[in-house]
Amino acid sequence: MAGQRALLGRTAGETPSAQGAPVVVVASRGGSYAPGTPREGYEFVQNYLQAVLAGALGLDLDFIVPELTYATRNAAMSELIPLDEASRQRALDEASIKAKELAERLAA
Repeated sequence: MAGQRALLGRTAGETPSAQGAPVVVVASRGGSYAPGTPREGYEFVQNYLQAVLAGALGLDLDFIVPELTYATRNAAMSELIPLDEASRQRALDEASIKAKELAERLAA
């Protein structure tokens, strides 16, 4: 959306022009901002994108967010490597499912 504008009454407002369009945001996190984690309150990206893309623009929004991706590069996080691997596999599985769903939806 870089360089794009949200125009009230057209792309944003009561009847946004792209309302209902499917969007999947894939973002990775070196750590975790999941509920119950020490950094939970620092999750800004997903909250912001949810507010703008789904809230203001009316897009049908999904997220795929593997976490703990820095565990293999940071010795202090080494005990989290199994969680990183599980998160990565879950993200790959989710991406495959979303791709199939979007292909079916767009083909209809």
